[in-house]
Amino acid sequence: MCPACSKPSSRVHSRYRRTLTDTPVAGQLIRILLTVRRFFCDNPECQSKTFAEQVDGLTRRWSRVSEGARRMLTAIGLALAGRAGARLSTALGMPASRHRLLRLVRALPDPPVGEISVLGVDDFAVKRGHHYGSGANSVKSANGRSRWCVTRPGGAGRVRRQGPGGSARSAGLR
Repeated sequence: MCPACSKPSSRVHSRYRRTLTDTPVAGQLIRILLTVRRFFCDNPECQSKTFAEQVDGLTRRWSRVSEGARRMLTAIGLALAGRAGARLSTALGMPASRHRLLRLVRALPDPPVGEISVLGVDDFAVKRGHHYGSGANSVKSANGRSRWCVTRPGGAGRVRRQGPGGSARSAGLR
């Protein structure tokens, strides 16, 4: 089935050998040698003229590792990242560079953001008299660093902090 237009095809273009690295067994690296068929797409409106077949649960387009090995490397990358993750993956029999682990972590979708009930906004200057900016933080996770917080019935709140000169400034959002 063509990945671009989802039309089935039976005309074989060619075959080629594909090498995949799989999860290790008893510390030994496992390589899978697949003979993969390439098909013609018979749909004249499709931009893809040819496409390669994929084995569900094992292969992915352009990938040289199996899905199981990818999941394991992603878990290592999430837990340790960088050089520590590269050392652990090598010790487990799946050598991977720190760059590869970080690339796998960056490819993950962003986690869903929960509802923010209280938001604090702070102004700052990088250099006295120059380069101003603002930052936002969730007051609930700020561990009580703000001066005081009043939560309103609608779920929104205001954060006040002591500004320069002893005046209280309102920095919350409604």
